[in-house]
Amino acid sequence: MAYTRSCIVSVFAILAVAAPSCNGLSLFLRTTWLNEVGEQVWRPWFELIKRGRLEGPSSPFYIEDLALQNTACCNSPAKYRGCLGPKCSDLGYEPYSLLHREIDQLQEYFPLFDKVHIGTTIMTGLDLSNRTMVDENAALSARIGKEFLERYGNITGTKYGWYLTDEGSVPDLGMDKSYRTDMFHYLSSSMKALKAVKDMDFLWSPSNGDVSLNASQRVTVENGLEDLFCGGLGEFDAPIALHFQDWLGQSVSFEFPFYYNYSTAFTCEKDTVPTYASLDRIRAKCPQGLREVKVNVEMFAERLNNGEHGEDNGANIINADPREIASRLECYRKNNLPLGASWAINHWYGLMTYVNQTVYHPY
Repeated sequence: MAYTRSCIVSVFAILAVAAPSCNGLSLFLRTTWLNEVGEQVWRPWFELIKRGRLEGPSSPFYIEDLALQNTACCNSPAKYRGCLGPKCSDLGYEPYSLLHREIDQLQEYFPLFDKVHIGTTIMTGLDLSNRTMVDENAALSARIGKEFLERYGNITGTKYGWYLTDEGSVPDLGMDKSYRTDMFHYLSSSMKALKAVKDMDFLWSPSNGDVSLNASQRVTVENGLEDLFCGGLGEFDAPIALHFQDWLGQSVSFEFPFYYNYSTAFTCEKDTVPTYASLDRIRAKCPQGLREVKVNVEMFAERLNNGEHGEDNGANIINADPREIASRLECYRKNNLPLGASWAINHWYGLMTYVNQTVYHPY
């Protein structure tokens, strides 16, 4: 029992140290979770954040921004990028409808945050190589964003930004020119459509996986990313805040009763630090395309489904080991890596209340 208590105390301590020096942690929310887990589960997430905001930046519960991964239901019959929760038909909505019943309950918490980033949804079967479909997806995002701002845009004390829902992959963007061209069209088309609704900042959170890069590959990736951000996107006059997924959750597997397997896991030193350094060099060179680089701290692990990673492959997503999160945050602090919008609010809450779950209850 003392061991468990000391573990979570270390998480609190590291978060308290990291928050002010790294401009604080921000959190993602998949809006459909509100329907899935019920108000008795999700409301305490936000009440803990409210406590942190009242206590100020030194609080271990202090959170800066909220990023809504989706604000509309998806219509895909299968699990797909951005379409991993209940479908429209499950929730009693028409296809690609604004999740107004869920957001109506959530909106009272928006003023807590420095900014709320608005994600939309992704069309069923979106093919990034199909320019017509990508433009239709952009128009759909704009329609959803417009509906959101018409309903919630005048909440006192709330500042909004856009979130680009299709995540993408940092290594693939650098190494695969064809994919980079397709993703450029997705980004530019989406940003143009959303900017026409309202000119606001853009947040994007591509992954850092699933390839652990060697030195030669890192040079190739950096050159490709420079082409993306200093070239086409640099001419778009809408620089992106890029909070890349550290992949330290998606590369870890878990099995009961309590076994975390790190044999193929990414690490802070080998993977996150060099990716951040590369992206930050590009930001310094081309701030007109890339205005900010931060780390999306993955606060989870995966219980594999027949050896398969990924929520879309049926893996169970669980909370990360608190000891591993403490170690990772300490590494980020030592290397001056700023924390960004991180996945996700439910895992953060589980980690920050871990001592209650394991020590005080049910004793």
